Amino acid sequence: MSAPPLEWQSGFVRARRKDVHPLLADVVAYESWWPGVESRAGEHGTDLRWRGLLGDQRLRVRVRRTRPLRGVELALDGAFVGTAEWYYLDAPSGVVVSYLLRATTPRKGARRRLRQHRTAVRNGLLGLKARLEGSRLTGAEPDPRLLAGLRHDRAEPGAPLAEAGF
Repeated sequence: MSAPPLEWQSGFVRARRKDVHPLLADVVAYESWWPGVESRAGEHGTDLRWRGLLGDQRLRVRVRRTRPLRGVELALDGAFVGTAEWYYLDAPSGVVVSYLLRATTPRKGARRRLRQHRTAVRNGLLGLKARLEGSRLTGAEPDPRLLAGLRHDRAEPGAPLAEAGF
């Protein structure tokens, strides 16, 4: 059996990890900032539906574990079966948010589904950026409070891995 395909996307956000983490850990609320996503909480996870030019994609997503201020690991079922992970790394004036997909697709059309997913994740990163940065102009100097907060965040010791309540 071959290893699941890996896919990743990254984007820079002028925000702190403590502002990014709650948005990515709350899967039900993805539709509030992720363009084209509909979410519905269920008994066994959150059902997400992406609407896009390449067609719809559906996933059942469940938080497997969370590392406060470091990342969130998700279990996936539906268009992809496997895991995905959001993780965040400090940058000089913000955070690099990355998404890593480790999954297979149980249906035909794996390349098309992967393209759809890649497009959806890119739109999600842009939506997250828009939500957290607001009306900040591209290339504008970072808010001094953001820089002060980043220095403070880097001084905090890493939080232990916390298991989700599943």
